[in-house]
Amino acid sequence: MLFRSRITSVILANVPDSTIIGEEGGKKGTGAVHWYIDPIDGTANFARGIAHWCVSIAAAIDGQVIAGVVYDPVARHLFSADLWNAYLNGQPITARAYAEEQQATLVSSFPSARILNALGTKALAAQADFLNTFMGVRNLGSAALNLCNVAAGWVDGTFGLDSNPWDVAAGMLIVQQARGNFVGYRDGELKEPAFLQPDYFAIGKGAHY
Repeated sequence: MLFRSRITSVILANVPDSTIIGEEGGKKGTGAVHWYIDPIDGTANFARGIAHWCVSIAAAIDGQVIAGVVYDPVARHLFSADLWNAYLNGQPITARAYAEEQQATLVSSFPSARILNALGTKALAAQADFLNTFMGVRNLGSAALNLCNVAAGWVDGTFGLDSNPWDVAAGMLIVQQARGNFVGYRDGELKEPAFLQPDYFAIGKGAHY
């Protein structure tokens, strides 16, 4: 809560017309600018000292994300995006990906215990398909950093099920502005705004899967 309180106080001091939405504290305010905040994305990693977690903040107006930032304090990577471009430590980035699955690396947090409880053996069968299809499959534990890895061209694709807007809003814009693709699904159908949907898939430029 301390991280969120500090972030919230800075935002409200500079943009009073704000609504704060996040995992900790729920929804606060009625302002026109909606801020989607995850003060620690990758909480389990953070708690165990695994160096794969981040702070994720996005600003949206009328359902459109207009700015996003994801900060990895361990690696000192600051990913950001505005309506013109995406950046890593101030330098433009491009979400380049291999064209075919057999050369590609897929990162996610799948299958989580929650998804296993919901889908049972279907989740394990899907994971087996991924392992047989892609060159590499990694479960890293932070949706926001997974999306940023796609945006930077370090991995080729990522996806998530049963996610929250504060998990993906900033990362979505960073991927899109890095010339990648992000789509959101609800009940198996494409929906907009994409970051408000529970399921998503993101790939880099040049991928055909």
